[in-house]
Amino acid sequence: MPLSAIAQSPDPCDSLFLQCCIIHPDNTNLLHLEASNHSDDIFDYPGFVLYNTNGDTIAKEIVNYFGIGWNYQSHDLVLYEPFTLPFEGVLELYSLFYDSLACTIPISIADTVLTVGNTDIGVASIYPNPVFETLYVQSAPNDIGFTISDITGRTFELPVKRSATGISIEVSALPPGIYFLTLGKGLDKKIIKFIKI
Repeated sequence: MPLSAIAQSPDPCDSLFLQCCIIHPDNTNLLHLEASNHSDDIFDYPGFVLYNTNGDTIAKEIVNYFGIGWNYQSHDLVLYEPFTLPFEGVLELYSLFYDSLACTIPISIADTVLTVGNTDIGVASIYPNPVFETLYVQSAPNDIGFTISDITGRTFELPVKRSATGISIEVSALPPGIYFLTLGKGLDKKIIKFIKI
């Protein structure tokens, strides 16, 4: 499920955008999350650790990146304990090869199915983010239903083009702000946050 901290203060952790967490499609011993950073602090040599409510380490990343940049990066955490839904816990981001704690993010992940039929919508992604004119949805079924809503829950009808490679949504008419793209419906859905500039 998408998870984020939006800039409400100067704290650089407020500018992290995270999509957490799914079991890696190619390796069930890895927990996959995506991270994007919209601050000047790049979190040098970052590593994520996931803890349950008892403080037990569920998963830990092997540091692979120099920092976290504007575009979403894949982060794979090695599972130490079974990851089951629903999940309550804390995701911590460390920098400098786990030398310094940068962010602590409480997370709650519902017991939610991430598939529609046999098609995994957990791998769907969007770009660009932030977006000015056209939002592209990749790796989602061409016929999948979706809604776009703002932080108040108001939904918007926008021009859409569907093709074999994905979906493009014309968002230029939206006022600048934070929005949510919901793919699917009911329990079979994925929500992705984006910024309209």
